[in-house]
Amino acid sequence: MAPRNPLTVFTGLGLAAVAVGCAAPVQSHLPDRGHRLDRETLDSFQRGVTTQAEALERLGEPSRRAVSAEDGSTTLSWDYVHTDASGTLSILTVLKFGSDGKLLLKAVSQTNQNR
Repeated sequence: MAPRNPLTVFTGLGLAAVAVGCAAPVQSHLPDRGHRLDRETLDSFQRGVTTQAEALERLGEPSRRAVSAEDGSTTLSWDYVHTDASGTLSILTVLKFGSDGKLLLKAVSQTNQNR
């Protein structure tokens, strides 16, 4: 039996590794980012009635918080991103409260990017 060329054995193993790597399944679901808010809870919030403290208690900590130096209002926003094999779903929820702590504005924006 003739001795094998080490380079030939190494190249063969390298090609086998590449073939196995190509056959490996592609990750089709990434971990969700942010906190998906319950639509029913959001729908129950009423302008001029719901307070910032109530919203925080029911929704948890926001992704961002901004306080206006002009009028003392506070804007809270929550981001949620879900990605799977079919695409990406992004939801941005924004609540703005007056200086008295009562809800002024409620907005939800949803974007679907299909693959």
